[in-house]
Amino acid sequence: MLLSKMSLFALFELLFVGKKSVVVPSFAFSRLPSPVSRLPSPFFKILPQYGHKMKMPPSISPLEIGFDFDCVIADTAGTFLKIVCEEYNYCGYSLEDIYKFDITQCLNIPSELVMDIFSSLEHDSSRVPPVSGAVEILTKLAQQSHPTIITARQKTGSVGTWLENNLPASVDIDAFRLIGSGSHDDKLRHIHEFDLRYFVDDRAETCETLAGEGIDSIVFDRPWNHGRHNLKMVKDWKEINRLIRWGE
Repeated sequence: MLLSKMSLFALFELLFVGKKSVVVPSFAFSRLPSPVSRLPSPFFKILPQYGHKMKMPPSISPLEIGFDFDCVIADTAGTFLKIVCEEYNYCGYSLEDIYKFDITQCLNIPSELVMDIFSSLEHDSSRVPPVSGAVEILTKLAQQSHPTIITARQKTGSVGTWLENNLPASVDIDAFRLIGSGSHDDKLRHIHEFDLRYFVDDRAETCETLAGEGIDSIVFDRPWNHGRHNLKMVKDWKEINRLIRWGE
């Protein structure tokens, strides 16, 4: 049955009139009858883009979500820029200049130096500060679950040390499950191993791969993942906090 003009206006009013946020699952739009697809383009400019611009309900169990480490929990990229400026005089760069995941493809810095700095940070992460809000949410998660961190690093010793140095002393670090996959493309089997349904990562390609295998990927907003995916996105840990169903 075709949608009448009255139905379309009713839909428009339901979604967009007033200041209160209305939660509408993204899949609902795909089920609208075909005339919606023929609406004039200004209508679609008003429609929220899939995922991260729509407010999602707090529906994620603390037991079902896992996290990447670098640039999600720890500000590794920011630390790199600080080191490369203060110690090697490659200054004037910001995170916005890193528009690709591979830094060597967007910054005029010798690739050998880039690899050396990241290698040193992988072995000793003590210089890397937390991403804003990460410590508070990880602390809450440790009180209700076994937070799972799956990193592409080969080893997780430095990650465990980082947690000990940055989380409150009251947090049981042994409650964390730390996995070094050794590759950005080898996280799926560990996600399945721990029965996770959701995973937060800053690498768009990783999130796309996981989504293709049925995992609800959540992209952590970084300049290098802009325009490279059509998945749910969170801008910071405050948004992650709002997604989690606390108190289980």
